[in-house]
Amino acid sequence: FGSSRIFLLEASLCFVPHPLLPQQPTNMAATPAQQIIGEQMDVETPAPKQVQMMTEGQHSAAIDSSSSHPAASKDSEALFSKLLCWQCSIGEPLGQAICGEHGFCFCCEMQSECGLGGKSGCLKCTATEELFPPEARCAFFSKWFCIKCGLVSPLEKPFLVVAKKTIA
Repeated sequence: FGSSRIFLLEASLCFVPHPLLPQQPTNMAATPAQQIIGEQMDVETPAPKQVQMMTEGQHSAAIDSSSSHPAASKDSEALFSKLLCWQCSIGEPLGQAICGEHGFCFCCEMQSECGLGGKSGCLKCTATEELFPPEARCAFFSKWFCIKCGLVSPLEKPFLVVAKKTIA
């Protein structure tokens, strides 16, 4: 009996007129209406930007072993052979480099050669070494007369070549 009096008292307090509140009780079940405040109109914010997946990257050998130096063995030369990281071939015995080396590993490069690259085709020997910002390159090539050998990345295909015939 006492609790019903408190309920009636609370219900009557809910509708006490107040200068900042509307005079009529609002219908809570009604849908919200668009309100205009001054000159501005209430608008919805745009949907958030959708997440997009990046395209899948291209996979390749992690370390580049290519070289255009005359000491580097090429797959177009006679008896080119390769076993994982070791490759060799038979090239010209004379030429720009009779004997020479070319090596590079991440941030340093060295090359030396002795050949017929001098004035009027005379003998010329040169050697250089250089440092540079790191790159994913690493290999070493050597030439002695017609024999060329090289140490290259084992991740580069083909993995096994015998006398210019690719096996694997």
